[in-house]
Amino acid sequence: MPPSEAELLNAKVSHIVGIPLDAWQFAEEGRTGIKFSFPGWPEQTSPIFSIRQSGIFGAVVCMRFGRMAGQCIRQLNAQDNPEKRALSSALLQQLNINYRDEDGIAESIYTDLQFTGDTNIQFRYRNIDSKDPAEDGMLLILTPLVACIANLFEQSEDVGEGGCEGGDKTVTLTRKERSPRNRMLAFMVHGKTCGVCGLKPVEEFGDELCNILEIHHIEPLCELKEARIYDPRTDLIPLCPNCHKMIHTRKPAYRPEELKELLA
Repeated sequence: MPPSEAELLNAKVSHIVGIPLDAWQFAEEGRTGIKFSFPGWPEQTSPIFSIRQSGIFGAVVCMRFGRMAGQCIRQLNAQDNPEKRALSSALLQQLNINYRDEDGIAESIYTDLQFTGDTNIQFRYRNIDSKDPAEDGMLLILTPLVACIANLFEQSEDVGEGGCEGGDKTVTLTRKERSPRNRMLAFMVHGKTCGVCGLKPVEEFGDELCNILEIHHIEPLCELKEARIYDPRTDLIPLCPNCHKMIHTRKPAYRPEELKELLA
């Protein structure tokens, strides 16, 4: 039996976020979509994420809590790691700037990170040029939102600090593993601008050719002796292909600020 739409989207989201999720299709008040929750948390006790298409060119992404999610909410609110809270707050505020819904909740939720049973976060995506609004909403909104909330759970300590990278993975050759979650979070934190020359591909080349930026590891993977945790805020930086190539013309690689001085 071929996989369902929920299974296909769940595989993509779980792969990027780096944790397994439960997913199922829903139909409520004439609307259909897909819901996600963290495994081991029954629906009524968990944060529930959902995505549905809105019109021809849009999608709506929501997060709410089940009716018996008190323990879950207390655990989220009690997260006292300042780095985790700072990262989740920054990413939620960026989502709010880019995809604010007029009917959304007060902006203070994104800075204070204090949730209640009535919390209902909603973001709206619309792009008349999109070929698949639901797919775009999943990549641009749902996946970062899930990562933000997972980051606040104590049992998901690796989410906030970044994914582990640099482990050996044997295919037909040995290469260093890369974390798709780190790539997503790095772009969310730093934006899609080259961190050395300032190139903004979407402004220079348009939407069709804008995805040329690469993520540079300030401590390059090739120099690692063992896998380590990368923090997307401090250890990763987006670079255009030219700057990324130039930064690796020396061993050890140039620091981004060193290359900026050379190009000034």
